[in-house]
Amino acid sequence: MKPLFSLFVLGLSTSAALAQADEPLFSVSGYGTLAWTQLSGQDAQYRVGTAEPNGTDRNGSGETDSKLGLQITARPTDTLSATVHVLSKKNVNNNFNPRVEWAYGKYDLTPNLSVRAGRLALPGFVLSDYLNVGYSMTPVRGPVEVYTQLPISHFNGVDALWRTKAGPMELTVQPFVGRSNIHARFSDPQATRAEGDASVYGMNLVGQWDDWSVRLGRIDAKVTLNAGPVDSLVSMLHMMGETGAANRLVYQDKHSSFTGLGVAYDNGKLLVQSEYTIRKAGGFLADTTGWYVLGGWRFGNFTPYAMVARQRVTSDTQYSGVSNPMLGAYVNGLLASGNTSQKSWSLGLRWDLAKNMALKAQYDRLRPDHGSTAGLLMSGSSSTLSARSVATLAMDFVF
Repeated sequence: MKPLFSLFVLGLSTSAALAQADEPLFSVSGYGTLAWTQLSGQDAQYRVGTAEPNGTDRNGSGETDSKLGLQITARPTDTLSATVHVLSKKNVNNNFNPRVEWAYGKYDLTPNLSVRAGRLALPGFVLSDYLNVGYSMTPVRGPVEVYTQLPISHFNGVDALWRTKAGPMELTVQPFVGRSNIHARFSDPQATRAEGDASVYGMNLVGQWDDWSVRLGRIDAKVTLNAGPVDSLVSMLHMMGETGAANRLVYQDKHSSFTGLGVAYDNGKLLVQSEYTIRKAGGFLADTTGWYVLGGWRFGNFTPYAMVARQRVTSDTQYSGVSNPMLGAYVNGLLASGNTSQKSWSLGLRWDLAKNMALKAQYDRLRPDHGSTAGLLMSGSSSTLSARSVATLAMDFVF
């Protein structure tokens, strides 16, 4: 398997060269994951994203990590192409109805400069372009401590890809701007639905030299987010003259930001990868930091790996400025529900058993922090959850 950063940089840096090759007018590719995921213990569910209304529990589920994607690219000229990417995975409506994840046109202004317009992947993480392609990554999934911080995977807008050299480094610069819709579910027992939109802009930098790769990205956004129970509470606070608390919770054109740094080393045998992310959310959502470190070693077709990960809430989950005790309890209950601080460690084995197919077995041990009711788990109880285990068996494939 090619190193992940290498795949990303290679894909960007060779697009113009490939356009000049003898390619068919249309090309079709796809990928998928068939997986079984199971959580230990009772009264909790494990999700891999913020959109799913439920997750796997002690009975296990084949829905949590399973997905199927198809991509079609048309290239009518050497410099012009169009891509449509359709994805089927568990969504906010609790079904697998296919959705258009990407749909954009691309024009190569020069061999080193391209512009794209349409629906594009939001470059928030190292794995953003390959987040759903399980075959492209070593573990079963990106660690939830990092990859659940951003509830947006794509945006409608424009970006540019400029490829250049900075000393020995191959550098790709990607500015972008656009808008995105937000569809999420809270981790409360009712899986409260949140809907909204965001205007986004930012910059993504990817560099590679020898066996090293680095990524630095920044996203800024103006976010409006609505959730029925939260909106009702905000209205009640305004009626009772608790303006400060209402402004603390409301999510109307709030400035949010997301910053991520990723570093990887891969010499074909040893692989080490890490990311550190910072979310500044505002409103009723918590500010968080997240990080992970992944290490593995390839023995022929087998890659054993280990990973540690952490998410920590950095904003205050209590508000003391409400004079009405009952309303104050509701406000603090809402803020406390956003305390998703947890840590985890993982052990896994990847087996490339055939061309374009990989079988993975992974064990995760999750532990919510003291003061965090459930960490990133969905809990049916108000009591603090103890450490839980997640076991996953997954078959990844590309075609």
